[in-house]
Amino acid sequence: MKKKYQQWLNCGLLLLVMGIGFSGRSQTTTYAVGTSTSEFIPVYGFYGYSYAEQIYLASDFDVAVQGQLNEITTIRFYLNGTNLTNTSDWTIYMGQTSATDFPSTTSWVTSGGMTQVFSGTFPTPVAAGWQEIVLTTPFIWDGVSNVVVGVDENQAGYASGISWRKNDTGPNRSMVYRNDSNNPNPASPPSASSRYSYVPQMQFVHTVAPVCSGTPSNAGLTASALAFCDGETVDFDLESPDFASGFTIVWQYNSGLGWTNFPTSTSTTLFSTVVTQSMDVRAVRTCTASGLFDESDIVSITMNPNPTVAVDYTEGVFCTGSSVTINATGAATYAWLPTAGLNNPTSPTVNANPTSITEYTVTGTDVNGCSASATSMISPVGDVELSATSSPGLNCAPGSPVSIDADVYPSTLILGTWEYRFLGPDGVTVLQNWNANSSYNFTPAVDSVYNVYYQIRNTGCSDNVDSVLIPVVVGFGAEVT
Repeated sequence: MKKKYQQWLNCGLLLLVMGIGFSGRSQTTTYAVGTSTSEFIPVYGFYGYSYAEQIYLASDFDVAVQGQLNEITTIRFYLNGTNLTNTSDWTIYMGQTSATDFPSTTSWVTSGGMTQVFSGTFPTPVAAGWQEIVLTTPFIWDGVSNVVVGVDENQAGYASGISWRKNDTGPNRSMVYRNDSNNPNPASPPSASSRYSYVPQMQFVHTVAPVCSGTPSNAGLTASALAFCDGETVDFDLESPDFASGFTIVWQYNSGLGWTNFPTSTSTTLFSTVVTQSMDVRAVRTCTASGLFDESDIVSITMNPNPTVAVDYTEGVFCTGSSVTINATGAATYAWLPTAGLNNPTSPTVNANPTSITEYTVTGTDVNGCSASATSMISPVGDVELSATSSPGLNCAPGSPVSIDADVYPSTLILGTWEYRFLGPDGVTVLQNWNANSSYNFTPAVDSVYNVYYQIRNTGCSDNVDSVLIPVVVGFGAEVT
């Protein structure tokens, strides 16, 4: 018995040392390859103030913490020297994100979407190498999302020769705003001065969460907003008070017919869905080990319908020297694009006289900020698009009737009516004189290519429209000798 007890004790001690099967273990991620450096991130000492953000993918972290709920308690940057003159007043933010890069210079993850984890004086370096910052507020990371780190440097003045080791990555994984006099607000940073295809080398010290037990604590729930337009996306954040793993999460909604699981529900603390109705939303969090669950706080989402925006002319053709008056309805404010040829592009009623065929789009916005659009195709009479078809499409032999049908786009006239004329192959001989009939019928007598021209005019104005040639092949056409 004593031998077996000693064997069990030795195995237990080995597992404890290895950190296997035990919660609360510490793990360090070192994201560092090579010795190349950058002066620009995480802080840019050559300017008075800087704010930088960098994205670390979940796959950049140690495999032992990937997929594991953990808290990051300490971070380290690799300083290539000891100089931090006028560059030591730091505020650091961390957040979870689905973004893998910064697609534009305004794609900041603002501080409102992150946690402030440190604010104070950067520890004075005593030697080049890893510089440690113990976070005053540990950052809870789900082990799945990507991590964004924001560094706000607030000390006036500058110094040269400050550089940091970096890891080369894909495009736009970090960006910085820098200025000698303007200290940016991380809640609404200006457009970035530059974006980079690298991030600072970093170390992250993790404490892995223990496995849950008993009944989960009640969790708060927040939404990115409470009122949305039909078709917009709402983002939810489940604020779990339990630092523990082993939970499953089911997202539910109630639109008046009882609680129903979202078809796109994911077992994560972050959830997004497209709003198509007003509804209450909650998350049900279950501890797998105990089978007990908690229903989170409920958030009520209001869906405002989009307006129905319409125009009285979806298309229109006008004569030289005149215009088309278009009326838009269904919203509170309006914006027309393009603006060329319009007298007042922010009015519900516009006079349009473009120099060529133009499709105008009017976007109407209602009192709830919801919007919809309508279009109107407007053309001078001389710029309309002409086309024609002949039927039957295949004429294997003469003696059968052929119909040529002319078409015009846009076709809606503001004044007058359309008239058509068909001419022979010389472009002079009149086959069918001006009238409202857009079709010409004839019976070919021999194999040949019959060239017919058609013209169009508007009885309300004197503008001319070029002739259009319609070749009709009968039998073997022109190849017959």
